[in-house]
Amino acid sequence: MSEFVTLSCPSCGGKLQITSDVERFACAHCGKEHLVKRGGGIISIQPLMDGLVKVQAGVDKTASELAIVRLSKEIPALEKDRASKLGEFQAKSGYLLDLPVQIKKARAERLSAILRLGIFAAPTIVLGVLNVGILGESRDPFGFLCWVPFLLVILTQVPRLTSAVREVNSLERKLAQLSVEYPKQKEKFDLEIGAIESDLAKKKQELAEHQARVSA
Repeated sequence: MSEFVTLSCPSCGGKLQITSDVERFACAHCGKEHLVKRGGGIISIQPLMDGLVKVQAGVDKTASELAIVRLSKEIPALEKDRASKLGEFQAKSGYLLDLPVQIKKARAERLSAILRLGIFAAPTIVLGVLNVGILGESRDPFGFLCWVPFLLVILTQVPRLTSAVREVNSLERKLAQLSVEYPKQKEKFDLEIGAIESDLAKKKQELAEHQARVSA
């Protein structure tokens, strides 16, 4: 036959008589449920909700510890993604700002090529007129030989001029294209960075909350 043990209800203070083998019971006075704890020959009772709260606190702490590990990886990844996008956009912006400088240099090279070509083309034309004459009759059968050095130089200058003209045209097309695309890219970039910043702020706040919960 089980022995009775007299205890006081921790909730209302009422006297309770419980058997030595009972594990859980409800107070006859206030109706609250309690757990019976035994250890070292001592029997005590604890409100059931207190036990559940402690169990829940332990579960929450474990969940927070796992969340801290997860967030400690996710936050640096987001920061790295933000830095990568910032670097990429800054490179595009720098290239766009540098294009006018490149165009200016290319135009100067084009002008230089035109001048060099003109310097050597003018003597060739003058020598041709002097040798052939106004009526088209050659005064010196070998006079055309004096043209050769100038013609050779002209032939080397023409490709340079062509290359310079193409470079200017190419850079000007790029500038025109980027000037149209840049506002759209800037808008897209702002949205992406804004989303990353918002996500970062939420995760940092979440991390702080979990760290406080673990430290409590």
